[in-house]
Amino acid sequence: MKKPFGWYGGKEALAPTLVSLLPVHQVYCEVFGGSGALLFAKSPSPLEIFNDLDSGVVNFFRVLRDPEQAEVLQHQLALTPYAREEYYACLKHWEEAPDPIEKARQWYAGVMLSMNSSIRNTGWSSTKKPGSNPARGWTSNIANLSACTSRLAHVQIDHRDFETVMHAYDSPHTCFYLDPPYVLETRRKHLCYHHEMSEVDHERLLSCVQQVKGMILLSGYAHPLYQEALASWHCLTLNVRCSSAVRVSAENGEATRASWTRTECIWMNAACVQSQPSLFHALMGDEDRQEILLKQSHHGEREKNV
Repeated sequence: MKKPFGWYGGKEALAPTLVSLLPVHQVYCEVFGGSGALLFAKSPSPLEIFNDLDSGVVNFFRVLRDPEQAEVLQHQLALTPYAREEYYACLKHWEEAPDPIEKARQWYAGVMLSMNSSIRNTGWSSTKKPGSNPARGWTSNIANLSACTSRLAHVQIDHRDFETVMHAYDSPHTCFYLDPPYVLETRRKHLCYHHEMSEVDHERLLSCVQQVKGMILLSGYAHPLYQEALASWHCLTLNVRCSSAVRVSAENGEATRASWTRTECIWMNAACVQSQPSLFHALMGDEDRQEILLKQSHHGEREKNV
């Protein structure tokens, strides 16, 4: 199932790989929910928890899971134009919106009309390339929301710090998926989230995951802080080819694209691996390592208007 909205750093491209790694579990908890890319890609579990510290994300999901509110939201979104002024108005006022539905509408527009699927001001996304029509994509994404409402019917939505949530839902039968904001120095873009993580926060996270009883999958870029703390964990490495959105110069009309390869890591604790050892032995091979080359395009052929 398609996730309800784009999200900077979202895992839609990696979702099939991540789903194949999920251990047998009774409780599923997505600790840094974001767009819920893995939640919407996997089959429902007996108990599921979606958590995020971002009030915009949580409000949107609360509205979306309520069939009556979701219907009103979809209608209002259908009337929302794919327009530059609309984008900047929503970006400016969503936190002050008078009710949850209008807040969800403005927040969704602020994310989906943006250059990098971020509620931070990354610029309105548009294009002049023949055959590309972001306005059509906008209406298509709105139409997808009905299916998302049904999927969320039996999902608990939480809005707390990762440490509190992990201790609250921890058990030997719980599978935690963690996709935190990556360490800042490993990223090309900063201030993409409403709640970034400091080095102290990352250290706190690494301490927390060592204390729980549950099964853990943790995504991140390779970084000494994580590699040292999780040295005893199994690590699946993925060579992810990232390409930035096209920028078209207003002066000469020339388009440029930056492309680079990053090492994406999926760390799994012993409880996760032990839950289905045959799968992990097949995936990991003799060196507990597998390299997969993926092409991950953030937004295709789009230009940034500021």
